[in-house]
Amino acid sequence: MTTEEKQLFWDYEDLQEKIKKLEEERDLMKSQILSLITIDQKVPTLNGSIVVECKKKWSYTPETETLEKELDERKKTEQQIGLASYVNGEPFVKYYSNKKNNNDRRTHW
Repeated sequence: MTTEEKQLFWDYEDLQEKIKKLEEERDLMKSQILSLITIDQKVPTLNGSIVVECKKKWSYTPETETLEKELDERKKTEQQIGLASYVNGEPFVKYYSNKKNNNDRRTHW
């Protein structure tokens, strides 16, 4: 692998770590925002607005809940005995952090 190709992986890793930190910061801000405004209250921002909304959460009859549980159990059984099959979906890139090693990972190539 060339140095330029390795750099792509290092840059991707750095970006993933920055995204994780930004998501943690965003989650903290979300909890603060939830304490400041009410549902459907709109707060204008520089490029749009921030609104607290609620997702619909459906509630079903006990009969439907029972059917759903039975279906889930049947699916699990078909997977275990080999009747169910799967196809691979679209490939995606997954990053696993190795925080135990504080050394510069660039030296491990």
